Amino acid sequence: MADKLTALQRVTEADELVVTTATHRHADRLRSFELLAKRWGI
Repeated sequence: MADKLTALQRVTEADELVVTTATHRHADRLRSFELLAKRWGI
């Protein structure tokens, strides 16, 4: 998934991406953002 978001950013020349998650549990949502941050090195 992160590779697709990186490609989208590159193709559109976007300065930023807004990411949302479709989970009900706060812990799942937090984990999703942690994984993305780790993958992107932030």
